[in-house]
Amino acid sequence: MLYFSRAKTFGIMLLCALGLLLSLPNIAPRPGWWPGALPWPQVHLGLDLSGGSYLLLQIDTSAIVQQDLNTLVDEARQALRAAGLGYTGLHADLASGQVLVRPLDGQSTQALAAMRKLITYTPGASSPSVSVSILPNGDIAIAIPPATQAVRNSQAITQAITIIQRRIDGSGVLNPSIQRQGSDEIVVQLPGISDPERVKTLIGTTAHMTFQLVDTNAVPGQPVPFGDEQLPMSDNPQQQLDVLSTVAVDGADLEDAQASTDPQSGQWVVNFTLNALGAREFADVTAANVGKPFAIVLDGKVIEAPN
Repeated sequence: MLYFSRAKTFGIMLLCALGLLLSLPNIAPRPGWWPGALPWPQVHLGLDLSGGSYLLLQIDTSAIVQQDLNTLVDEARQALRAAGLGYTGLHADLASGQVLVRPLDGQSTQALAAMRKLITYTPGASSPSVSVSILPNGDIAIAIPPATQAVRNSQAITQAITIIQRRIDGSGVLNPSIQRQGSDEIVVQLPGISDPERVKTLIGTTAHMTFQLVDTNAVPGQPVPFGDEQLPMSDNPQQQLDVLSTVAVDGADLEDAQASTDPQSGQWVVNFTLNALGAREFADVTAANVGKPFAIVLDGKVIEAPN
């Protein structure tokens, strides 16, 4: 027969009581009398215990290539126009992954020099932005090197993960797992969510970003002026902002966006890159509206409205 001292018996009972107290949040909701300063921790069951949804998403890299080639077509057209050169053919060939330019007779040398001005080098990149060569038939081929395209694809996956995370967090799902798999796939695990179709609808909606001018003449609390729309702030939906309905710059022209720090102030900033069309539109609207608030709208909500 085992014999325990009173001290040991009391200690065992105390540990059992403590265990019951710690497990209480998992079997009952937080009571009203519980002090708000004290935590009410719960153990959230994973996908293997509670069930849920497992989704494997794949990034359409061909769409990224097509967008980049269309941007190159516009940049090549602007470069030829700036150099005073003409062409008889200019198109994107998705099958070969390059843009083909057929310059006018006698202008091949000048056109090749103009196209080579499109080559840029990003700090830290292992390859140039584009490669330019002349084909045996006289056409000029502008291609995106595989290493550069791989970086673009990786950036697209990173941005997709951020968007998915933002949308799932807004739906109230606890402990979601969103991870990259391979070169073009994203694994999404959502414990406790048994309707994968609802999840696919939530995260499969195309994100739409726009840049729109804020109507500084609108009076808060008054009816929305004609030609305006009232949009909520993403961090405070109760706060509404009157913006012009006309889209100044469309997010489809946005090629890349990365967070970084300002070397002078040390504050967080966002560096973004627009394609040739978006850059011209952005330059025109900001030059004509210096000092005025410019709203950045994502999925119908204003993220920021800097001047």
